[in-house]
Formats: sequence, structure tokens, C-alpha cells
Amino acid sequence: LARQMRRTFARAVTRFPIEVAASHLAAGEYPKLFQLCKDADSRLFNKTLLEQVGSSAPGPVYVQFIERLRELNPVQVITTNVNLSLEQSLGPIDVIERSDFERCGDAIVRRLPFVAKLHGSISAVNSTVFTTADYRGLIANVKFIDTLRTVFSASTVVFLGYGLQDDYLLELIKRAYGD
Repeated sequence: LARQMRRTFARAVTRFPIEVAASHLAAGEYPKLFQLCKDADSRLFNKTLLEQVGSSAPGPVYVQFIERLRELNPVQVITTNVNLSLEQSLGPIDVIERSDFERCGDAIVRRLPFVAKLHGSISAVNSTVFTTADYRGLIANVKFIDTLRTVFSASTVVFLGYGLQDDYLLELIKRAYGD
């Protein structure tokens, strides 16, 4: 996504700082790259997100993952993915958007199935979290931090597909539990 975003903006936006974007990309500073793009042209940023994060055919590993999730009772998933594939694959399930994240604590305690979208949803592209400003907003959101604290204390959290190397996530965990 980051590479495609840089290519799109390099071609479409006059005076786009290609070298700065390439530097962010090379350093793995994706929120900074996304911020650069969104600041340059927010409409093009959203359009590119929609095109790149839209539906795609699930691979065999993903299909197996969904099959295993369906075996859980209740299925309770908190995800940073903004695409719709998880909730669509699981069938009818409550989707808790980031703006309503506080409902997770109650759903966990009441053992209700849900998919919570921490980084928003592509179905409401302005709700997605990709830029440095978006991440700063999450870290500063006291209700969000309080809900994370509840989630971490009321359930077992398994991180899939990530090596816990995301500075933002580590900062959130630190904020949820203090230094």
C-alpha cells in the first residue's frame, strides 16, 4: 500500500516531495509517508486507499484462519485491518467501529460475538487510521486507552501477523498500563 501510494502521488501531484516519500518508505515510516500523501491531496489519498484496500480474493491460509475463528464461541476479534473481509467472511456478526470502541468491554464480559475495527473501516474511509495525525489522535484518546485497558485485563489477547514492533501499539500498551 505504501509503495503504491508513493507511486500514485509521484505521478499525480505536482511538486510532490518524492525524495522525502522515498526516505519514509525506505525507513518503514509508513504513517509519515501516508501523512505526506494525505496533506498533499486528501481526496486522492482516500481514492487510492479505496482502490488498494478494497475486496480481494482470500488466500488458502486466510480461509483456514476464518475456519478456525468460526470454531471459537464466542468469536471476539479486535483488528487493525480496515478492509471488510473479516466480518464478511464470518457472516452475520456485530461490527464495533472505532468510534464506538467502548462497547468492547461489555461485549467481552457478556460473551457476545463481535469484530472491532480499531483503525476504522474502508466503508467509511475518513474513519481509517494511517497517518501520523491519526495515530496521535488514538494515543491521546482517553476513552480509547481506558477501553484497551479493559480489553487487556478482561481477556487473552493474541497478536497475529505482527511482531509487536509497531511503536504506536507499544505506546498504547504503555499508556494502558502506565510506564
